[in-house]
Amino acid sequence: MLGVQLKSRSWRGVVIWVLGLVFGFVLIGPGVATVPAQPPTAWLIQITGNPQLILPPVKAASKSKVDLKKETVRPGTKTSSLPFAKPLSALYQGYEIVLKARDSVTLLIPSSSTRRVYRGPGRLKVKKEAVSVRWGDEPSVFPIPVSYFDTLDAWLDHSHTPKAGVAIAAEGMQVLAPLNGSLLLTRNVEFKLAGLVPEDSQLILYGPDGKRFWTQMIEGPDVEFPRSADFDWGQRFTWEIRKKTGGRLARGDFAIADESLASHLLSQKLPLSKSTPHVDLLIYGLKLDMVGAFHETEEVFELIGMTHDRSRWPVGRPSASTR
Repeated sequence: MLGVQLKSRSWRGVVIWVLGLVFGFVLIGPGVATVPAQPPTAWLIQITGNPQLILPPVKAASKSKVDLKKETVRPGTKTSSLPFAKPLSALYQGYEIVLKARDSVTLLIPSSSTRRVYRGPGRLKVKKEAVSVRWGDEPSVFPIPVSYFDTLDAWLDHSHTPKAGVAIAAEGMQVLAPLNGSLLLTRNVEFKLAGLVPEDSQLILYGPDGKRFWTQMIEGPDVEFPRSADFDWGQRFTWEIRKKTGGRLARGDFAIADESLASHLLSQKLPLSKSTPHVDLLIYGLKLDMVGAFHETEEVFELIGMTHDRSRWPVGRPSASTR
């Protein structure tokens, strides 16, 4: 091969690796290849109604055609359990989506910068890089800005620390605000507690230098600070809730955004209304999530019905084997 007889297995691996670089791929070890991740070819961003997601069994070849409209729909996965936004390739190939009347599925297609809305009744099949209509109407197609896909790709590659965006809980008490690791878009800091808030407990704030910044007695579920606390833009804090008699109950952190960033994000704020396009709210919510503005993110995601369960969100790009 190539006119050269190589006696060493290791030398063969080196030559193949070099050839792989020339042709745009890398071989890790002889005969094992990995393909660089590519941007998703389609995004699942919205499901309305309650379609079913099913994986049809393999059928024996038959000359007779199956009437898909009359075919019995077997029990399947409720699409309400799916997270949005989700690269379409993250769904198993071969799955079918059964749409009843008033059900719909919305995809974003980067190659054409379009939004496609599939409405029921109908039946769709998830292919390698797209959805095909097995029966029913063809999708309605709408243009969307190319920048939306830049945001989706950036969000797919973004990740938070494991406990970011959660309400810290301890001994029957929850800290609902600020959510752990959150970025505040305001200098008006307020803690909201729930559950069993112990009497005579105190909230202690530490600045980025580790020194005590403020101590506030907790007298109820809402903890506000006087003006003398003097919170400023760009500050980061660690907080502790301690019993007066000693012993730490909970610990977390938050930050106040730089004034320019807060102003930029708030200037892009959209009306939280059903009349605001779903895709516009989704993109705005993803921008908020990436910077850690979790409270504003949850307001948006709650309105559009996007799951708050971060464990079900896509993490990184799907591998080549799922495409």
